Amino acid sequence: MKKKKKTPNERIEEIEKFVKDLKVNMNVGEPAYSPRDDVIFMPNIQNFNSSEDYYSTLFHELSHFTGHKSRINRQEKIWKKNMIRKLLTLLKNL
Repeated sequence: MKKKKKTPNERIEEIEKFVKDLKVNMNVGEPAYSPRDDVIFMPNIQNFNSSEDYYSTLFHELSHFTGHKSRINRQEKIWKKNMIRKLLTLLKNL
């Protein structure tokens, strides 16, 4: 199976669905995570050199998102296990 060649700023459907399923609050802005507001700020994908740069930054901010007190206190081991499983499946399919 051939993988589709990506253009520099193309959104990757599998990752977009993964992030949507996490129910992440996102706003446009400099890359950052606000624990107080529980929101991730990300520039538009066109502001990055490539899709890979964009998603690398997004996953970095998601790592902060996962540590929010509302998530870490809820069935922490199960949540982490599911997150890791989903990430590995996603990366395997890219």
